[in-house]
Amino acid sequence: MKVLLIFTKILRALARFLRRQGPVAWLIGAGSAGLVGLVWLALPQIFLAGELASYDLRMRWQGAGHADSSIVLIGRDAASDARLGAGVWDRALFAKVIKGLTHAGARTIALDFHMSAVSPPERGGVASDRALLAATGNGTVLYPIAVAPSAGGQALLPVLPDFLSRTASRFDPSVMQALPQIGRLESPFPALASAAAGLGHIAAWPDADGVYRRVPSFVAIGEQAVPALGLAMVASFLRVLPQQIELVPGDSLRLHDAQWPDGRHRTITVPVDAEGRLLIRYAGQWTDGPFPYLSFVDVWDAVAEGREEELRELVAGKLVILVHAALGSDKRRTPYDLSAPGGFILANVANQLLTQQGLREVAVSTGWLLAFALGVGAAGAMVLWPGWGGPVAVSALGLTYLSATFVAIGFDGLVLPVLPPLATLAVATLLALGWARHRLAFYDPLTNLPNRRFMLDRLAQLVRFGTRQKRYGAILLVNLDNFKILNDTKGHGMGDLLLREATKRLQASVQGDDLVARLGGDEFAVLLETLDVETDLAGEQARAVAERILVAMNQPFRLRRHDHHGSASIGIALFREQDIAADALLKHADMAMHQAKEAGRNTICFFDPATQAALESRVQLEGWMRAARNDQYQVYYQIQVDGEGRATGAEALIRWLHPEKGMINPAEFIPLAEETGLIVPIGQWVLETVCEQLQVWAQDQHTRHLVLAVNVSAKQFQQPDFVAQVFAVLDRTGIDAGKLKLELTESMLVNNVEDIIVKMMALKAKGVKLSLDDFGTGFSSLTYLKRLPLHQLKIDQSFVRHALTDLGDAAISRTVIALGHSLGMDVLAEGVETEAQRDFLASHGCHHYQGYLFSKPVPLAAFELLLKRD
Repeated sequence: MKVLLIFTKILRALARFLRRQGPVAWLIGAGSAGLVGLVWLALPQIFLAGELASYDLRMRWQGAGHADSSIVLIGRDAASDARLGAGVWDRALFAKVIKGLTHAGARTIALDFHMSAVSPPERGGVASDRALLAATGNGTVLYPIAVAPSAGGQALLPVLPDFLSRTASRFDPSVMQALPQIGRLESPFPALASAAAGLGHIAAWPDADGVYRRVPSFVAIGEQAVPALGLAMVASFLRVLPQQIELVPGDSLRLHDAQWPDGRHRTITVPVDAEGRLLIRYAGQWTDGPFPYLSFVDVWDAVAEGREEELRELVAGKLVILVHAALGSDKRRTPYDLSAPGGFILANVANQLLTQQGLREVAVSTGWLLAFALGVGAAGAMVLWPGWGGPVAVSALGLTYLSATFVAIGFDGLVLPVLPPLATLAVATLLALGWARHRLAFYDPLTNLPNRRFMLDRLAQLVRFGTRQKRYGAILLVNLDNFKILNDTKGHGMGDLLLREATKRLQASVQGDDLVARLGGDEFAVLLETLDVETDLAGEQARAVAERILVAMNQPFRLRRHDHHGSASIGIALFREQDIAADALLKHADMAMHQAKEAGRNTICFFDPATQAALESRVQLEGWMRAARNDQYQVYYQIQVDGEGRATGAEALIRWLHPEKGMINPAEFIPLAEETGLIVPIGQWVLETVCEQLQVWAQDQHTRHLVLAVNVSAKQFQQPDFVAQVFAVLDRTGIDAGKLKLELTESMLVNNVEDIIVKMMALKAKGVKLSLDDFGTGFSSLTYLKRLPLHQLKIDQSFVRHALTDLGDAAISRTVIALGHSLGMDVLAEGVETEAQRDFLASHGCHHYQGYLFSKPVPLAAFELLLKRD
C-alpha cells in the first residue's frame, strides 16, 4: 500500500509539473520521440552502427576465452607456397593430405575453402576431383558452401548443380549471374551430394558491416535447415546426430549426449540470440597461436615421407581445420581490431561450443524494460531538478546503461542489446536539448523560476479560457525594497544570493498549484488561479497570500554570515474571464506595486481603476504629442513691466492646440514631454520662434527694446550642443543677443553644476541674459548661486500670492529681493495679481513684475495690441 501511495504521489507531481509547463513540454517530448522514430525507420543503419560498435567494445572488455586443445589449424603459409607453388594447387594435393590426416586418426576434418567449378586440365582436371572425392568419402570431411558476392553477401550458393537447379527459384536472380559457368559443371560434383558428409554448410555469416561477431546455428537451404559449418564440425567431432541437436532461439543451443574422444558423454549447452545465432567469444589473437597450428607443407612432408606416427601425435582425436589462406589472402574482420582467416573464425566457433564459453544476449524485451526504466529515471530527474534535469537525465541514462553492461559482463557473461537503450538515449538527448532551449526561453537561470515570457503565456491562457469554475484569479507583483542598495554596497553576488533566498520564501508562501515567476531584476510575480467566485472574498484571499509573503520577506535573510533585513512592496490585480490582454493585467499589477512603493514600501496595494484611467490618458497624450506637427504649437506671451508700468518684455510660453481635443493645458503635456525627452525638439522650436519674433520687432522702434524670456528645461540644457544650437539661431536671425533671456530652474542645478556654469558663462559672453526661475522653491546652494552668471532672480508666484497674508511668504519675498540686489541682479516677481501685491513688492525694492494684474499669456496679435494700448 505504501508503494502504491508513493507511486501515486510521483504521478501526481509529474502531472502537475507537466501541466505547469503547458503544451511546449509535451510538444518537445512528442516531437523528440517522433523524430527518433522517423530516423529509426528511415535510417536504421544509424542505430545498427551504434549497436555493432557497442558489441565490439564490450567484447574487448569481456576478454579472451581459453582455447580448447582439441582444435588444430593447418594453414597455407609462406613455406607452403615456396615448396608447393604460389598459385592454385591441384586438388589431388588436398586429397593426399586429407587421406593422410584420416589415417593419422583425425576425428573430423573441415575445409575452409570453396569449389565452384571443375578443376582445369592443367590442375589435374577430373582425375584430381575424383581423387578428392575418394579422400572425403568416409563421412568425416566437411565442406562449406559459397556466398554470392553479387547478391550483397545475402544469397547462398551451393556447389552442386543438381541441387541448385532444384532450388534456384528460391534465390535472387543475381545468384545465377554470379557464376556463368554453373551450367557446365561436370562430374564428380553430383557424386559429392552423397559422398561428403557435411556438404551444404555455410562457413560464417558476417554482420551488415562485414565484421564477424555472430554465426548462425542453422541455415535454410532449399526445403531443409542444415547446421552451419561451425556447428556441423562440432556435431561431427562429438558424434551428435541431427535429431540430438535442439535449438531454442533466444535461449540456447543444446547438443544432447555428445560423445567425447575419451568416451565421456554429456550435453553441451550454449546461449543463442533470438535468431538462433551464437555470439563469438574469440580466444585471443590468432597470430599468437591460441590454437595448435601446423604448416600445410609440414603435413604434406609427413604424409609424403610416411611419418604417420609423428602425424598421429599431432592430429589423432582432433578437430582439424584446413585453412586455405592462413597468411591473409582470405582475411575476415573481427571485433578485436584485427583481420583473420575464415578458418580462425571457424575455430573460435567450434571452441565456443566445446568450452561452452558463449556470451548470452539479454532478451530484447528485457532491453526495452531497462530502457523504459532509464527513461522514467530521466523524466524523474527533470521533475526533481528542473534547472539541470536535462543533463542529469542523459548522464544518468548513459552511466546506468554502461554500469549494467559492466555488471552483466563481469558476473554472467551477458551482452545487453544496445538498440532499445540507444533509442532511449537518443530520445533523452533530444529531450535534454529541447529542454535546454525551453529552459533558456521560459526559465530564469538564476532562480530556476519561470520567467516573464512563461508567466505571460500562462496568464494569457487563464484570461482567454477563464479560470476554473469561473473563479477569480490574481496576479501579484512583488518587488524587493532597497535591492539596489544591497547590490551597490555588497556586490552582485550578494544580490543574487538574496534573490535565491527570496525565491524559496515565495514558493513556501503559496500553494502547490500557484505559479511563482521572476520577471527580472528584483521583481517577482505570483499567479493565483483558483480564488473565490465572489469579488470581495477573492480579494481577501489574494491579500492573505500577499500578507504571508510580506511576513516572510520581513524575516532577516542570512547571507554569508551576514543578516540582511528586507521587505517587499506588492501590487495585486484581480481578473476573471474577460476581454483584457495578459500584458495589460501585468501593467495593472505594476501600477498597484508602484502605489505601494509610494505609500512607504513594505505594503500591499490593489489596482485602482482611476489610476488606470490616468495611465491610459497619459499614453494617449504621449501618442498625440509624438504625432503633433509644429503648426499645432503656438507661442503665447505674458507681459513683463517695470515699476512705471512700461513693458520691458515678455515670457514666451508654449501652448498646444490639438485639432480634436482643443487647447491642452501645459501642466498636462510639459511634464510628459520632460519625461519622454520630447521637450528637447519642442524647446528648440520655441527658441527659434522667439528669435524670429525678436528679429521682426527689431525693425520697429516701439518694440526693439523688448526682451523675450524663454524657459529652458533641464534635459534641453544638458544637451552637449545646447550652446552651439543657441548661437546658431542667434547667428541665423541676426538679433541682439541681449534681447534673449533664458530662464533656468533651480532643479537644474542639482547635478553637474560645474558643466552648467561653463555653459552659462559661454552664453553670457555672447550677451544672452540668464534668469533663475521659481527661486526659493528648490534647494540650491548659496555658494553656487554667487558663482552663477545670472542677470535676474524671479520670485516664485507661490510666495507672491500669500505675501500679504502669510508672514513666512512675506519674509521669503523680502529675502529674495535683498539677496538679488546684493548680488547685483534684477529681481522680478511673477504671479502679481493685485495692486496691493505690487505695492508690497515695490516697498521692498522689487520694480519688475509679471502677472494677471497686467495681462494673462496671450497670442502674438493680442500681445501686440496690448503694447499699442500701453
